[in-house]
Amino acid sequence: MTPVEIILSNWDAVVNAYQETKSWQMVYDRVPALKEIGSSNTLKNQGTIIHETMQWIHRYGGNQDKKEHGAKQKKLNISGWSIQQDQKGYYRAFKKIGGKLRGVYLGRSLEGAEKKIESINV
Repeated sequence: MTPVEIILSNWDAVVNAYQETKSWQMVYDRVPALKEIGSSNTLKNQGTIIHETMQWIHRYGGNQDKKEHGAKQKKLNISGWSIQQDQKGYYRAFKKIGGKLRGVYLGRSLEGAEKKIESINV
């Protein structure tokens, strides 16, 4: 088996040990099956890559309810203001007023967005 296959086949034990110790060397010592990969440095390098990849999959590909990475958003409009959501989930409203682009921060949800926008329109 390759080092990646060994790490993945013992992933639950690896994650649990890492959460407890925060040390790849300690994980290597606590999970006997990892001795097959050679050294703790191999575990550190491969484990870090696997962990970051799994986080990326969870963030962008693991949840069908969330927008796909790089996908076009549906256009929202409130009282003539264009609404955009950034990659972190924050909403902003934009509108050209008097030849200048104005922006309003709305927060993580659109609750109360209309009130915030109306206060700018006055």
